[in-house]
Amino acid sequence: MTVTIASSLWSGTRAELQSAVDAFAAEMEAHKLTVGVPAPLAPSKAVDQAYRHGSFVLESEQVEAAPDPDTEEAAQWRTSDLEFIRVIEDLTETLIAKGVIAEADLPAQAQAKIQSRRALRQAE
Repeated sequence: MTVTIASSLWSGTRAELQSAVDAFAAEMEAHKLTVGVPAPLAPSKAVDQAYRHGSFVLESEQVEAAPDPDTEEAAQWRTSDLEFIRVIEDLTETLIAKGVIAEADLPAQAQAKIQSRRALRQAE
């Protein structure tokens, strides 16, 4: 069974957690050969959970699923995205106009997109 490891329990990478789990598993395996010796404790709750469940995913790796493109919710997201793009475009133009940023300081691809959008707006 796969367990989700909360970000509050593990701030490292997946590889670091896997390495810690593997090291703990080796300690547990070696403990099987002992008598009267307390079992080793996992170095953290994240390692303990991942070890006990055998499979894990980090909370930070989980991505919110995109809505089904055929639903009303997806259509609302598309509309919102398009409206928000316009807000960002207006904000960029305002910052350039007020001299807060210089268009020439932007990457060439961004400059080209801004100029292309300006031409489209003027054609409206």
